[in-house]
Amino acid sequence: MYKNFGDPFQHSSRLGSVTLAQLATIQVAESEVDTYFTACEEYRLSGVTLPFWHDWSLSEPSRFLTPEPLHHWHCMWYDHDLKWCLRTVGSQELDFRFAILQPVVGQQHFKTGKYIIALVAGANGPSPAFIRAIHALMDFRYLSQAPVLTDTICQKISEALQEFHDNKHAIISLGGRCGKKNNALDNWYIPKLELMQSVVPSVSNVGSILQWSADTTEHAHITLIKDPGEATNNHNHDPQICRFLDRAEKCCLFDDAVCLSLAASEASRIKDNVDGNGDRDGNGDGDSDNNNNNNNNGYVEIPEIHPASAHKLVQHGSMAVRPLRTLICGSVAIHLNYDPSI
Repeated sequence: MYKNFGDPFQHSSRLGSVTLAQLATIQVAESEVDTYFTACEEYRLSGVTLPFWHDWSLSEPSRFLTPEPLHHWHCMWYDHDLKWCLRTVGSQELDFRFAILQPVVGQQHFKTGKYIIALVAGANGPSPAFIRAIHALMDFRYLSQAPVLTDTICQKISEALQEFHDNKHAIISLGGRCGKKNNALDNWYIPKLELMQSVVPSVSNVGSILQWSADTTEHAHITLIKDPGEATNNHNHDPQICRFLDRAEKCCLFDDAVCLSLAASEASRIKDNVDGNGDRDGNGDGDSDNNNNNNNNGYVEIPEIHPASAHKLVQHGSMAVRPLRTLICGSVAIHLNYDPSI
């Protein structure tokens, strides 16, 4: 909770006089802090009153707090761009245009996607300046999500944002900018729009913005909350979801243990075959070519095992030194002892 300085996004120059770090370290009265803690306790929040960088000398959050595509751009499109188009074109007309939109052969067609430029172009409501403004924001988002950003692309990002500002007057003149009560607005107090100006500077500081996407953590809402929630009876969600996740983890660990046991049995069987048929000590009658295939610098390679849990076990048996067991699931690797005591 901090003192209200009004809308800091009304003009970019206002941010120049007071830095974000200074704004973040301004505290309110003690009574208001107590009220804040009480509200946090009700909703089980941590109740943090100071940012983690409040005691960092000469720190500037705008340099290390990176833009995030999902919330800063895609949410802005849904909260603002789409609503501008709905009010200008009309919801029924926009739905009709979306229904008759034909997929392009040879290109990916997103059945639930929004081809917003193709939908509003040629309609009676939008003016050319309106379409240019929406088009410029779309170009800005696509260019900013490039995995590799060069100086040329950064220049195009800045030009796209400038083109929007040059044509944004058409959105207000056509009544596209409205408030919660459907009243017309003549201002651009949109924090997400202000944050777009920090994209190009952030690229020079931290590299491609795409690497800071929150898609992975947002997907956890599905796997850790929504999917377990469907298995409940819609009462007492917290204990039921925790119990669901606990059982799922135990089943996963059980599958891993079974996989390790099967791998140990397979390694023992192949080791016995090598000792019984190979010519390791010079006394056997095994074929030399087969012996060379089985003996690879003291290691015997075990084929991959695919248990029901979809984990993959890469197992390398050893006659002398036994390496760690490696469980691979997606991009995560877990190393375990070869012969665990438990």
